[in-house]
Amino acid sequence: MQGVTLRLSLEKSSSGARKTPRRVKSLLPFSLLTRFDTLSAQQLWDEIDSLNQSLAKTLVDLSDLYEKDRENYADAVKYISSLQSVQV
Repeated sequence: MQGVTLRLSLEKSSSGARKTPRRVKSLLPFSLLTRFDTLSAQQLWDEIDSLNQSLAKTLVDLSDLYEKDRENYADAVKYISSLQSVQV
């Protein structure tokens, strides 16, 4: 299994505008929400950040498991990838 790098990015639309127009499109609903309801927007932002941090920790944990037992990890990934979404 080759190493995979994943970069999580949580940006405000003003910084994304310079980088990727598509990113801005996806952030527009959040940007509009901040104009009308600052408290809800901050709660949403905090929740997204928390979920991203949790995902990052899970990915690090998975990487650690792979390093500890590559053969069983590969077998588990192969099995899980064969499951249909209704089986999970």
